[in-house]
Formats: sequence, C-alpha cells, structure tokens
Amino acid sequence: MRVAFYTLGCKVNQYDTQAMAARLAEQGHTIVGFDAWADAYVINSCTVTAESDRKARQAIGRAKKHNPSAVVCVCGCYAQRDPQAVLAIDGVDVIAGTTARQDLQSVLLAAEPGKKKNFVHAFQADEPFEEGCGALFERARAHIKIQDGCDRHCTYCAIPQARGPIRSRALPGVQAEAQLAAAHGHQEIVLTGIRLTSFGREAGLSLMDAVEAAAQTDIHRIRLGSLDPDEIDEAFIDRAARCEKLCPHFHLSLQSGCDTVLRRMGRRYTTDAFAHTVDALRAAMPEAAFTTDVMTGFVGETEEEFAQTCAFVRRIGFSKLHVFPYSQRQGTAAMRMPGHLPNGVKQERARRLIEIGQELEQTFLTSLIGTRQEVILEQGKDGWMEGHARNYARLQVYAPDHLPGTCAWVRVEKRTRTGAQAVLLP
Repeated sequence: MRVAFYTLGCKVNQYDTQAMAARLAEQGHTIVGFDAWADAYVINSCTVTAESDRKARQAIGRAKKHNPSAVVCVCGCYAQRDPQAVLAIDGVDVIAGTTARQDLQSVLLAAEPGKKKNFVHAFQADEPFEEGCGALFERARAHIKIQDGCDRHCTYCAIPQARGPIRSRALPGVQAEAQLAAAHGHQEIVLTGIRLTSFGREAGLSLMDAVEAAAQTDIHRIRLGSLDPDEIDEAFIDRAARCEKLCPHFHLSLQSGCDTVLRRMGRRYTTDAFAHTVDALRAAMPEAAFTTDVMTGFVGETEEEFAQTCAFVRRIGFSKLHVFPYSQRQGTAAMRMPGHLPNGVKQERARRLIEIGQELEQTFLTSLIGTRQEVILEQGKDGWMEGHARNYARLQVYAPDHLPGTCAWVRVEKRTRTGAQAVLLP
C-alpha cells in the first residue's frame, strides 16, 4: 500500500508516527506525503485541547479529498480517549488508539472504506512499553521516546485517559537507539516521554539511569524533554551536573505561577518549591537555562492570580515561555468546576503573557553576548545557518562551508528579532 501520515501534538506523537511508518516500510509498504494520493491515510491524533480535536477532524476531510476511496485511520490520543465520537466522524473507516502501533499493518488491511471498525484496546494494569524505532526524523536532533503514560490526573488533563499507566523503555533499548542515532549522523538526542521524570520507576531506576546509558554511546549531546519539577531531587541534580553530555537546559512544567491556581489544577508543588528546584539546578550548573509551559485562564483564575503568574515567571527568569489558554476537556475534574472564564479573557491573558515571555527571551539572549557557545547547525540559506546552543539559545551564524548537523563553536555578537547572531570561532 501507499500510506500517508499526518501527526498532531507533541514530540512523543511524532516519534510514534515515525515508528509506525518505519514498521510499515519494513513490511514493504510505501510511505508518501499526506497531500499525495495514497491507499491509506493515518491521522495520529492529539487531544490536549479542543483545537487538537478540531485539527484531527480537518485532516480527515483533507484525506478523503485526496482519495475518496482510501482507507482513513485515526489513531493516537483522541481515538483512545473518545473512540465512539471519533469513529462516528464522517470519513473515518477505522480507529486504533495509543497501543499496538507495531501491528498497524493488520489494522489497515482489515479496514474497508465505509465499513467502520474499532481497534482501540483498553489499557491493562501491566501495559508494556511498546518498543519501536522512530528517532530519526530531524537532521540535527533525534527525539527518542523512553517513557509513556501518566498517573498524575491533573484536574484539567485528559492525557491519563489517552496514554494509560506509566511504563518505561528498558535501558538496552534506550542505549541501542541512541547509538543508532549517532550512527546516522545525529549529534544530539532528546529523551522524551509523557511523564519523563517517572522513567524507570517500575524497575527501581530513575531518569538519570537512562541519561547515563545514552551517554555511554557515541552521541555528542543529550537533551531532556519536559520534566515535573517536584521530581527533581538532589540525587538527580548531582548526577546531571556530572554528566558532560547532558545539555544544561531544563524544561520544567509550571502551568501557573500562583499557588491557589496550582492547587485547583491538582499540581503537586508550590511556587516556592519550584523556585527552590531552579535555584538548586543553577547552583550546580550555573550555565543552565530554563523553559516552561504556562496555562492562562484556568477555571476561576482571577486577575490577581494571573498577576501572580506574571510576577513569578519574571522572578524565575525563564529563557522561553510556551503559553496557551485553558481548554475544557470532557471527563476531567476541571470541566465540572464552577467559574469557567470567557474565551476572550483566556486569549487576552495569553497575549499578555506571551509578551512577557518575549521580553524574557530577549533578556536571556542579551546575557549571552560575548560568550562562547557550541552550536549544532540545523538549517540555512545563503550561507547563513541556524542552530541551538547547549542551553537551547537559537543562534544564527554565517557558515557557508558547514553542513547541517555539524557542530561549530561560535561567539555571540548581538541580539536579533528571532534569536541572536554569532560568528564562527577558529
């Protein structure tokens, strides 16, 4: 078959798509672009927000326009969380959730246009981690999924329903795919998961065990995905500071900088605890940079509570903010809470916080002027290359003789609208 994929959502979903595509290619099928004619279209869905669901429905319509007689399969989080609603969408022929990705061929071969079939499986308490190789999808940076599932049940989040119990990849698998990434020319890997800091808990391991296993390979740099701040302890910090390959960049999920909002969200830390974690990491790794996610307009959020969030992100001095308005999700505790805010209020607060984030990013980049940074060059035009430093600063440098994916040492010269400009060092 000719099979086309469309991926929504996080890097974990992107990894899953690559793993499915690689498996189908091994089985003799041809993978084509989503806008091409195909026998089957697979939409790997996300369900974090209502907008994610809408985009999945939009992709279904696009697939049927490309080939009305093709099989349309929806897999991923939206299908797992609400299978009946997804299967009922006009144009959907078959659904599969967030398990059994390695058997996608059987799902597609069993499907028939117009005859709806459901292959979504309920999670088991001892659900295994589904192995698969999907790392090699960026020229300079490879994302490797090492953990799946979540047991936190934050009041706003539907992901535990969609991803099931926590489960981790075995260390030999982590190490093998890291080495494979290096063998394919990748300089950097990003270890990702749904709740990454829970890695290895079932086996008495920790996330740093995975980092140290990957560090034993030929990979040059290791970066971590999103982390829960309350699970960063002294042992983690000590081991992280001693791992030379680990990038000093930590994405700590904040969600709100107000303690009363954090309690309503069901988050398991306070702003003081969050700040203590940042201070401890900075003490051990002075060059560390911090990025985060912040939600605006959560249920009942007052203007004063929002102001506390704005003050807190300034206090921490994040290098980058990912800001998004709260979105109602069926089946969550927050959906039943009183005090939902108008969309206009949520969007307006998001706009204000994004502006603060831009200011903080500019301050961070200014602080790098005159410093020496190692950059992995990722893309370029007319001799100018762009890449990320170990602290995740985005830098532009004139390097006409360098290929994408190569490392270069640079000196930061000045700030620009989209990052900072640097010059190559001999």
